[in-house]
Amino acid sequence: MKDDKAPAFVGLLPKDVSIEEGATLPEAKTLTAQDNCAGNLQVTPLVSKANNKVVYLWKATDNCGNSIVHTPVSYTHLTLP
Repeated sequence: MKDDKAPAFVGLLPKDVSIEEGATLPEAKTLTAQDNCAGNLQVTPLVSKANNKVVYLWKATDNCGNSIVHTPVSYTHLTLP
């Protein structure tokens, strides 16, 4: 039987958020994904920072190469004097 169904994230997913310059960035959480063949998959994000944005990318991939991605963004707003 061919598995062509991607895993699905379980629970609430992080959302886009805005923070003030100099504030502590939100912690990157470990998410869980459920797959019809592999069961539970633990997913740790990749983090990239550029142009006042921090992008967290979670990607869950099963043994057959099916995947799902979640990418919320943290925007840093400059504080004007």
